[in-house]
Amino acid sequence: MRKVLKSFALLSLLLASACAEIKLREGAEKVIATKNPAPNNCKFIGMIVGHSRVTFNSRAANQWALNDLRNKALTLGAHYVQVENQSNKDIPVFDYNTNNYLGSTYDVTQTGNAYRCESSEIGPE
Repeated sequence: MRKVLKSFALLSLLLASACAEIKLREGAEKVIATKNPAPNNCKFIGMIVGHSRVTFNSRAANQWALNDLRNKALTLGAHYVQVENQSNKDIPVFDYNTNNYLGSTYDVTQTGNAYRCESSEIGPE
């Protein structure tokens, strides 16, 4: 019984720590994030990294990493992000008492170049 409780406590802690949703901050929904190069008159203002780690849901991990990237772009005053790279790591989760596979934790990192653009360069606000 003690092993079952330890396993449940460990799994609960893992889920709680690995599933903190990264929501878009107000205004970040206007930041364009794409693999396409920035328009010619946009000014490069820095490289940014978005990251998330989510257990059992790879789609959420990808979306939340993108949200993190767009939030960081907003903090820099960027309007446009050219996404340069995305790395996905699939980390297996096991119950070490029973050696049962429980699923995966998805670790996603996106890197990109942030640009400040005139609104006429990237479309209507």
